[in-house]
Amino acid sequence: MAAGATGDIDTPRWSRPDLSELCAAFEHLRATLDDLGAQHYPPDHGHLLTDAEGRILYFSSHLEGMLHLDGRSFLGVALREFAVRFASQPGFPEGNAEAPVTVTFRLPEGCERFFHYRSVPLAARDGHPAGTLHTFQDVTAAVEHARELAGKIRELDEARASLSRAQHLKALGQLAAEVAHEFGNLLQAIGLQSAALRRQAQLPESVVRAVWSIKQAVDLGQALTRRLLTFARNDPTDEVGPIDIARVLRDLVQLVEPRITGGESQIHIELSLQPLPEVRGNPNKLTEAFLNILLNAMDAMPQGGTLRISAVERSGEIRIAVRDSGKGMAREELARAFDPFFTTKPGGTGLGLSTVDRVVRAHGGSVFLDSEPGKGTSVFVSLPIASPVEEKQPGPAGRPSRGEHSVLVVDDHPAVREATAELLGGQGYVVETAATVADALAAIERRPFAAVVTDVGLPDRAGWEVVRAAKQRSRQTLVVLVSGWGSHFSPEDVRARGVDLVLVKPVDPDELLSAIDRGVRSSTAA
Repeated sequence: MAAGATGDIDTPRWSRPDLSELCAAFEHLRATLDDLGAQHYPPDHGHLLTDAEGRILYFSSHLEGMLHLDGRSFLGVALREFAVRFASQPGFPEGNAEAPVTVTFRLPEGCERFFHYRSVPLAARDGHPAGTLHTFQDVTAAVEHARELAGKIRELDEARASLSRAQHLKALGQLAAEVAHEFGNLLQAIGLQSAALRRQAQLPESVVRAVWSIKQAVDLGQALTRRLLTFARNDPTDEVGPIDIARVLRDLVQLVEPRITGGESQIHIELSLQPLPEVRGNPNKLTEAFLNILLNAMDAMPQGGTLRISAVERSGEIRIAVRDSGKGMAREELARAFDPFFTTKPGGTGLGLSTVDRVVRAHGGSVFLDSEPGKGTSVFVSLPIASPVEEKQPGPAGRPSRGEHSVLVVDDHPAVREATAELLGGQGYVVETAATVADALAAIERRPFAAVVTDVGLPDRAGWEVVRAAKQRSRQTLVVLVSGWGSHFSPEDVRARGVDLVLVKPVDPDELLSAIDRGVRSSTAA
């Protein structure tokens, strides 16, 4: 090892010794260190010596190389001044550090190096302090490797947490779909019965009001069921088409206006919408997503406030911002805002923002929140612009003579089956019912039907056999799949199986009647 810089403070100043002299000087240094009590000093580490007053006497060449500086300029300088000039963070030990500590030095070019530092006090033969030996081991590579390893571990933990959350969401989605299916059956029966009842003539006014109250309750239940199904499945490919987001937002503002004007608190809405190109997606899901955002914003302003809605086109995207002046959210609430079933509202379901997140991402977009307590909340949604798509023209209007057509209703839920039959029969259709696939197949074998309305989850076999039998009996038969699982089937799959139309329970009675009327009319014309 070559000798470093030495000073003439109580030490000889060498000229330019040759290699043998340097080796002899190093051996002399080692012998002197042994005499002074530093027997275990590692010679390959960078080191410097200070006298009893803490002034630097010797600066090894190895330390010069590690710190990229000329050690001669620090001879006679106090160690603490040297540390202040180069230590990039406080904590350089003031006293002796016989146990290694990690110190950080900022080099002249600006980069940082990490060192294990030790100091060993030296004593003269008479026992008086002679100075201190300071050693520096460069551990920069090890520190950077540890940081990299810590980053990989953090990424692994995040991936594990993401996987766990994905599995949790999948389980919740399956549970939500099952709940929505069963709940949809109940709502379907209630809705169909109330629809049949309100079509009766000369009902007392009190009954009319009661029926409409039932319909409003069913509509609320249907909205919750749709939110559960949307949460359970995020595929936007069914009923995809061009969407005018500006119109959707204007329509939603009109929809919530009665709640704003009719409440005790006054909410002022500022709408700023530039002419926008269309996006492509499912209009029902996107409408419900933005409705959830607006309702959340209004709920955040119980004492009134301002709701600002804006949308602009930027870089091939439609960027929508919904800002409220409400109470805002704490950091902990903001971090969990998109978690399913997380809510801070009494009586809330916790599905609003989680549904928004799933719907927007399923449409290739993104959504994020910005909020502070007392400063309101802003929701930012980005959706990709759609390419122009040629739209199909609707067919001619008209309604068939219902009394000429028979309909087969297949459902294992008695209330749904009978309510559907009563609704269709009340509108002039000839209705036959079946609770199982076997009963349905027997009915189809007896005669053809103008329309078959069937569920897919039947007790003895899957309802696909009913679909296949109906189409084999007559290609003109309209097959309508009405099921709580309808949204889980792709349009291509159901068409390949022979289904003409899919309606998701709970279906609106008027929608069911209109669908059958259109389908029967189309089949008759063909």
